[in-house]
Amino acid sequence: MLEINNLNVSYKNNKVLKELSLKIYTNEVIGVLGKNGAGKSTLFNSIYRNIKFDGEILINNRPIEKNDVGFVEAENYFYPYMLGKEYLNFFNKNDLELKKMAKIFNIPLNKFIDEYSTGMKKKLQLFQLFL
Repeated sequence: MLEINNLNVSYKNNKVLKELSLKIYTNEVIGVLGKNGAGKSTLFNSIYRNIKFDGEILINNRPIEKNDVGFVEAENYFYPYMLGKEYLNFFNKNDLELKKMAKIFNIPLNKFIDEYSTGMKKKLQLFQLFL
C-alpha cells in the first residue's frame, strides 16, 4: 500500500500541494487528473523523491525510497545511433526475455531509437522500467 500523509510542497511562496493525504491499496489502479499547474507532476516527483517535501510518503508502512518506484520522465533522451536492443541490454542481457517483451510492446529492437516515433520511445522507456 502507498500512503501519503499531510504532503506539502512549495515553490518559493507558491504552495502547490497542501496537506494532501491518500491511500492507494495494493493492486488498485488510479488516475490523477487536473488542470495545468494543479500539482500532478509535483505529486509524482514527490513520490519518486525528486523534490523536497514536508509530510510522509510510505510504502508498505515504511518510508518510500527511490528504488521502490518506477518513474518515466515526461521528456526522454536516448543516445543517437543506438539500437533499441543495445539500450535495453544495459538493464537486462537475457535475449529471450527481451524478445518476448519486445513482441508484447511491438518494439523493433534492431532499429535505431532515433527512428522510433515519440510513442515508441515512451514504450521503450516503459519496457526498460519493467526490466
